[in-house]
Amino acid sequence: MGTLTARSLRLKHALEERGRAVIEIYPGAAQGLSSIGRQQKGLSSLRRGLEGLGLEGLAERMNSDELYAVSGTPVEPMCLFGRAELPGNPAQRVLVVPKPSSRRAGARPGR
Repeated sequence: MGTLTARSLRLKHALEERGRAVIEIYPGAAQGLSSIGRQQKGLSSLRRGLEGLGLEGLAERMNSDELYAVSGTPVEPMCLFGRAELPGNPAQRVLVVPKPSSRRAGARPGR
């Protein structure tokens, strides 16, 4: 298990112990399913796609890991507003992804 994964699991357990709901997302799926572009096509393309979703304050100097992490943020409000789905078996680990109706270019979370 990688350092980042171990840190994420510790944070998840700490939040759940405090009664917070925690969802797991896959930023790569959010990039593809939200039509915001993939980091493999260039960081400037990914940044423009994120800005097209209404995300502000993305610095030009942000690296691929930072933009990758940010690209998952639109999924959480989609989940809250019923615009995300949880494929797989709920008894196991489930990833939250945008619903098909939310997968069009420019679809903003919660709208």
